[in-house]
Amino acid sequence: MFYTLTYSIVLLFTLSFFSTSHAQTSKSMSSSSTGSEIQTATELLSQPTAENLKKALSLFEDVLLKDPNNIEAHMGIVNARILEYFSSNQEDTKTLQEALKHVDSSLRLNPKHEDAYNKKSQTLFYLEKKEDGLNVLKNGLKQMPSSQTLHEAMLTYLINMDRIEEATRFSRLPEYRGENPAKLHLGFGFVWFRAGKMHLARESFISSKKIKPSPEAWDGIGMTYMKEEKWKEAIESFNSAIKLDSKYYDSYYDLAICYSNIGKIEEALQWLLSYTKVFHHNMDAMKDLALLYEKKGDDTKARLTWMKIRSMAHNRELRDMATEHIDALGQKKGQ
Repeated sequence: MFYTLTYSIVLLFTLSFFSTSHAQTSKSMSSSSTGSEIQTATELLSQPTAENLKKALSLFEDVLLKDPNNIEAHMGIVNARILEYFSSNQEDTKTLQEALKHVDSSLRLNPKHEDAYNKKSQTLFYLEKKEDGLNVLKNGLKQMPSSQTLHEAMLTYLINMDRIEEATRFSRLPEYRGENPAKLHLGFGFVWFRAGKMHLARESFISSKKIKPSPEAWDGIGMTYMKEEKWKEAIESFNSAIKLDSKYYDSYYDLAICYSNIGKIEEALQWLLSYTKVFHHNMDAMKDLALLYEKKGDDTKARLTWMKIRSMAHNRELRDMATEHIDALGQKKGQ
């Protein structure tokens, strides 16, 4: 097997930073300098070292001194404080109390701020106030009954509370009145997938497909079969995705994985070559291509592919791996 699927099973919450939608932004217009400060602070959060968190918090606080109603700055502090909590090995709950203060400020400024409801529920979860967090999401859904974000947040929250039966009932949308149930079922499928519940993920993807056939739904179905190592069913699903959209390249890569796992190297190479022609900067795919060439016994093409990887990869570990394979193939050639 040359490719391994990984999942985040313990906690499914993820930190999303700032939405660009009008509903999520501050009521006041930010100056160009304020916008620059927020952008810089947000970039610092993408690499949350202790120093970067300190700098980001300082920038967000400077923005609030100029504009106390700036929601982006309030939510930036929320994100930074949650990151601080995890960097302290989940011991410093004072940072979470600070996050709650700013998320409440955001909700006062905009009672329909989706991410604020989401982050408040997460923060309460970390503070072991799980029922309170659940009630926050329920209140958010009353305010925004069609919100895809909050529906996915609610399903994620119930799974994290290990209330699987309730989560299952919720994901079947008995009360949903939104405009795009196919998209919501698709989102639920990905939530279940990340939780490692393949049969429930597949149920959601199939529900989405029945409402509105899409390559994303078929690819999702295939991914659940692939995780279960049901290669035939996975291949059929990925082919169905490509029939709907010949440029749905995720399924090309998925087919390469399937064919490799059943020993059909030529078919795997065919699909992966088609994928890498479009996404030649995807180093994971290029690495898999090189390994497939090695598996086939085509050392020349394997070595050339590893050389491309070494020249293009930003990741030092991958460059070192490429060098090891180039050297090994060179020694093999010299024997």
